[in-house]
Amino acid sequence: MGTLLTILLFIILFFWIVGRVLPLMLGWWVKRKLNRFGNQQESSGFSNEKQRKNKIIDKNVGEYVDFVETKEDD
Repeated sequence: MGTLLTILLFIILFFWIVGRVLPLMLGWWVKRKLNRFGNQQESSGFSNEKQRKNKIIDKNVGEYVDFVETKEDD
């Protein structure tokens, strides 16, 4: 009976410690990944400015017509 209580105590203690330490380690890991991503993005030369793209429209294409469906009561 004493051995069973000791095992249960260790299991409860283990899960309590993991529950306290795991969120701290996860936060540290996420911050590290975000810092690496931020440094990589700054050095890669990408800019947040949008580049204008000219629309290429074929001259054989007619004008755009927006059709509206109507219901007729019979």
